[in-house]
Amino acid sequence: MSQQIVSSYESILVPVPNGDQIHVAYLPSEKNIATVLLLPGMANNSSIFREKDAGVAHFLQQAGFSVFLADLRGKGSSWPPINRYATQGLNQVINEDLPAILRLIEKKMSTSPNFYLGQGAAGLLLTGFLSRKPEYIDRTDGLIYFGCRRTAHCNHWSRGLLWRWYWKYMVDWAVSMFGYLPGKILKIGNDNETLSTYQEYLDWCNDTDWVDGRDKFSYSDALMEKSHWPASLYFASHADHSAQPRDVSDFMRSLGPHDGRQVTLGKRQGNLREYSHLGMLRHPDSLRDHLPLMLEWMTQQLDRRSQRVMASRQQGPIPA
Repeated sequence: MSQQIVSSYESILVPVPNGDQIHVAYLPSEKNIATVLLLPGMANNSSIFREKDAGVAHFLQQAGFSVFLADLRGKGSSWPPINRYATQGLNQVINEDLPAILRLIEKKMSTSPNFYLGQGAAGLLLTGFLSRKPEYIDRTDGLIYFGCRRTAHCNHWSRGLLWRWYWKYMVDWAVSMFGYLPGKILKIGNDNETLSTYQEYLDWCNDTDWVDGRDKFSYSDALMEKSHWPASLYFASHADHSAQPRDVSDFMRSLGPHDGRQVTLGKRQGNLREYSHLGMLRHPDSLRDHLPLMLEWMTQQLDRRSQRVMASRQQGPIPA
């Protein structure tokens, strides 16, 4: 599928508590097959989904999907930008930011998103949100995760050494100097993160039980108690140093029984190249390599919903 710069674009600022504003970009489609929300992960903003000659946002738009891209609080074109005095964390994203974004989408489209696509830690945010707001589960046709994990396995001593040195010393030093996580300076993303977000994310990844540090909500318990979960597609890559395929598999299994499919990328699996953490979304080859598979999977989920609706209509009302 060829990619061109798409001029159809709307930039929206959504108010959230404390006077902050979240930036949401809307890429409408005339076909409007379904609606997709794209959410960036740790130390990234929504520009990771948009490129001049590539990008998953334009790929989906050209395929007929209406696309929303969110810059979480303080990142991208949201206001104000993150500084050492910013205190928002993951709890606010789940309880304030995501509901505000969904209210905007529901106002625009008269329905919540059919699909959610999360990059990295955004998969945890989306999972956490749905576990708190199970009423959205039935409205969701599918979840798509790129390089999402909660725990990390250092299956080689060199990776373990690098992981401990970089995150325990280099990153902690930078956080203490700036008062926030300088993702752009450390070259771990294209944006910054608040100190609260960084610390809470580490707690989520290091604790056996997944519990919110601010209000003690147990995501682990909520996931165990759920009756069902949306169909989910998990992308992993052997060349992803942030989330290895085993890490992604563990995250998928931690959500309990559901219709989950993991796609592991790499030349050994027949892909065009070894994709990095962001390369799975950003590399131009992704448009003809694995993103068409994602599109096929999304179409299958919409077909299944149509079949369920048709079967329900054929059964008719239950006699009194």
